[in-house]
Amino acid sequence: MGSITPLRPVECPSLDTERLRDMTEDLGPAEAEQVLVRAMEEMADLVAEMIGQYHGCRLSEFARGLRSLSRLAEHAGLPKLAAVAQDVGHCLSAGDDTALAATWGRLVRLAARSFATEWAINGSHG
Repeated sequence: MGSITPLRPVECPSLDTERLRDMTEDLGPAEAEQVLVRAMEEMADLVAEMIGQYHGCRLSEFARGLRSLSRLAEHAGLPKLAAVAQDVGHCLSAGDDTALAATWGRLVRLAARSFATEWAINGSHG
């Protein structure tokens, strides 16, 4: 028998620098930073809730969470995270459990990396 090659997918988050620049120009640096910090905290809390919803098969709540996450990510300048949340929603709507599990795993990985990247850019808060 052949050996099994483990997959170690790595998601690279993307930041919409134009969105972040516009937000900074509109709100000023301090207020823009506060808005981003709140959005990151909300998204992290939302993903944690969604993990429980997914594992508890509370899929209508999970679907609402995906829509909220997509909106928050778009607002915070994380377009890839927003798009993957939408992809998970499409898999859920299609009833494709295999694709749902794969895209949900991708979303969780990307969320973790996106939040870590954003905190590294903005500095430590807490």
